Amino acid sequence: MNEKQAKLYRSLCTRSKRALKRKKKRNGKPYLYRPRGDLLSRLAEENDWTIEQAYTELLELRALFSPARLR
Repeated sequence: MNEKQAKLYRSLCTRSKRALKRKKKRNGKPYLYRPRGDLLSRLAEENDWTIEQAYTELLELRALFSPARLR
């Protein structure tokens, strides 16, 4: 995790961090991560990004928590 990703992760609330790490629902079906619009707006405003850039950064951050990367 680089410095930019660490800063982004620290700026998330607990529920957003849990949602990033979640891979399956309770019934075993895959969990589709869709960040809330207000989260994207806040991150875009804080970091001078567009909403698309904030979304891309969150998806890259989520990829760090994939099981293949943790091995």
